[in-house]
Amino acid sequence: MSKRLAPSFHSRSLPFLFTLMTLLAGLSLAGLIGLHTLQNIWSQETPNTATIELPPDLPDTDAQTHAIIELLDHTQGVTRVHQFSPEETQALLAPWLDSSSANPNTQLPVSSLPRIITAEHIPQLVLAPMIAAHFPSAVLEENSHWAERLTTLIATLTYCAELILAITLGTTSLTTAIVIRRAVTTQRHNLTILHGLGSAPLTLANRMAVHSAVLGFLGSLVGLFLLAPLMVTLAHSLKPVLLSAPDTLSYGPAFLSTTEYANLFSPQFWPIFALPLFCSVIAWTTTQCVILTWLRRLP
Repeated sequence: MSKRLAPSFHSRSLPFLFTLMTLLAGLSLAGLIGLHTLQNIWSQETPNTATIELPPDLPDTDAQTHAIIELLDHTQGVTRVHQFSPEETQALLAPWLDSSSANPNTQLPVSSLPRIITAEHIPQLVLAPMIAAHFPSAVLEENSHWAERLTTLIATLTYCAELILAITLGTTSLTTAIVIRRAVTTQRHNLTILHGLGSAPLTLANRMAVHSAVLGFLGSLVGLFLLAPLMVTLAHSLKPVLLSAPDTLSYGPAFLSTTEYANLFSPQFWPIFALPLFCSVIAWTTTQCVILTWLRRLP
């Protein structure tokens, strides 16, 4: 009878449950990893930079541009000054003008382009008062303001991803307990006989827990296979916001590229590959608790 106990104990819904759990938890973990990666890249590749813009309709735009560059070059704390070329300005404005280098008819004439200057400086230096005093027509914007807003946004999204992950794990544990409890109910007669014949509660619980762990592991593996194309597609869509991402030509869908899948084996994604083991632990622990609690209520 004990040999027939384990096969009849199998629940078809248990692997499906852990497949869904792996998908949800994997997407949450991937979101956390992506957010931290973006935060690190933005903090490293966007130093304290001030962007100064001069409107093109000033009578002495070129003279003021050269004067600003000269002033910044002689300002202590400014590490690098760069004036945008007309091509760089066109490329910067292209998304808003719906223009591109392939269609020059939609581009603005050079005389209508604003003059843009960027100045990298130390964090303690504040350029806005100096620029406003010498060049009232210039518009200055510090990228540190946007960095602070992005940091706040990333922190909020991180909390949301962590909450989703916690809810997913809690719901999976509770649903697993319900599934195991229903399976125990169908095996009530056999379990009662085995318990009455002297089988130790821990032995019965271990036997069922091992089968639950195997089902959870297999279901989670299926979830990983389904998760991989989703992660590759999402990672590919996020490349434009990565400042260090190379501009590579992509032929065909991202989930068909073997190079994209190879990137998933980087150490930052290892927690996602540990999900099958984590699912096995959840299934084994939940089954142990449910079976032992149920057996203790038997006379």
